[in-house]
Amino acid sequence: MERAQISHWDSSQAASPGQTDGAFASCFARHDGRFLPSGRITTIARQLAYFGYLALDVLVWSNNVKFTRFTPETAQKIQKFSNRFWVIGIFFSLLNGVAKNVRLHKELLQLKSSATEKDLGSENERKVKAASLKAARAATLHQFTIDALDIWIPATGLGLTNINDGVLGIFGLITSLLAAQKHWQSVTGKK
Repeated sequence: MERAQISHWDSSQAASPGQTDGAFASCFARHDGRFLPSGRITTIARQLAYFGYLALDVLVWSNNVKFTRFTPETAQKIQKFSNRFWVIGIFFSLLNGVAKNVRLHKELLQLKSSATEKDLGSENERKVKAASLKAARAATLHQFTIDALDIWIPATGLGLTNINDGVLGIFGLITSLLAAQKHWQSVTGKK
């Protein structure tokens, strides 16, 4: 049986600091002199944070229903780490929303600036692409709104903010209704 060759990373393969084409630099989008993280990095970080949150939240739930028994101090630590992962996940989701909105806005501006040609076929293509970019921006804004309201729940649980439980409940209700509305639209095909 033949052993697979393992390729080792060589520092000569790295892009120099002035280059923008490299494995690391390709993970960032250049916009107006600033680097914004791409969707890949923020999506991976968000999913890892949500994994940590959900894994620890199962332990919190099992302790609350007396399936497992943790000391109160241990249960409190698990709850705190769960909230940390949750707030980090939402933070990366917000960052992803900002980066995606900037990218979509830039693409829409480029599309509008290229509208000087009077070719009928390319005009229709531009209209279709513009409509899809606008729909993607609306979906991004929708998710951003949900995340902007949701982040207060774990932030209050961690003691980073001091928001009334009633206000947090209203935030949770609003985000649940927004998510249910989006789900209903995707199931029925209505907008």
